[in-house]
Amino acid sequence: MAVIRKAASDYTREIFHKLREREYNPELMRLYVVVGGGCCMIQNFGEYDKDRVTIVRDIFDFANSS
Repeated sequence: MAVIRKAASDYTREIFHKLREREYNPELMRLYVVVGGGCCMIQNFGEYDKDRVTIVRDIFDFANSS
């Protein structure tokens, strides 16, 4: 199980690395992660500022609140 957790953490770290390569700056921007496997991976295994990242689990609620 430890191997799977490490792989998931490495994967989410790589996602944030790719975002920063594309000029995502967590100090200046708010990130919305919308439904799906990536959402679950980031929520469960990612290291991020929870005040700057919003996990959207229900796309219909998200769409209705816009």
